[in-house]
Amino acid sequence: MPSEFFAMLSRMKYIDRWGLMRNTRQENLSEHSFETAVLAHALATLRNVRFGGHVNPERAAVLALFHDAPETLTGDLPTPVKYYSADIRGAYRAVESAAEQTLLSLLPSDLQDIYAPLLRGDSETDAELHRLVKAADKLSALIKCLEERRMGNAEFLKAEDSLWESIRDMQIPEADCFLEEFLPAYLLTLDETRPDESSHKGRRDSLL
Repeated sequence: MPSEFFAMLSRMKYIDRWGLMRNTRQENLSEHSFETAVLAHALATLRNVRFGGHVNPERAAVLALFHDAPETLTGDLPTPVKYYSADIRGAYRAVESAAEQTLLSLLPSDLQDIYAPLLRGDSETDAELHRLVKAADKLSALIKCLEERRMGNAEFLKAEDSLWESIRDMQIPEADCFLEEFLPAYLLTLDETRPDESSHKGRRDSLL
């Protein structure tokens, strides 16, 4: 019997984010999920290499890929609406749970137990990684704000300040490390992110 699960997930590319904001470039859910996965993998790797952790970066990346999957059914509800009140937060969480269950029902029964922890995000065994995914999610949003500011769009300035504060308040050393060491490069132009000419020449010479 055909299963619609993966076909439904492929529709993430049709879900636009930042619905209430004026964007210089629209971002869809697929792009955000990929970036969040890259960042979650980076945070987990930093934890292992620099902070004595023993987490699974690959698992972190997979959890991040699926962290917004229910939004293929619910759409992306703007943050000011989602968190306007406790009642709205509770109602949205109920809608999210229903969407998670609907997505799971699109899978063959022998695969549902595998994908349930990825969609629900509530597995106790993945609790440490879920914190990193949440930080990566915020980092991805912050990067979007930086990119919009670099293009001269002031629409995201308040969101940028809020995200900086929110990430710092999480008190995750790996996230703080990313803010200091890797985030500034997102404000560079393409030419500025490339190695200097001497590096290019050294590589060319090595190929001769």
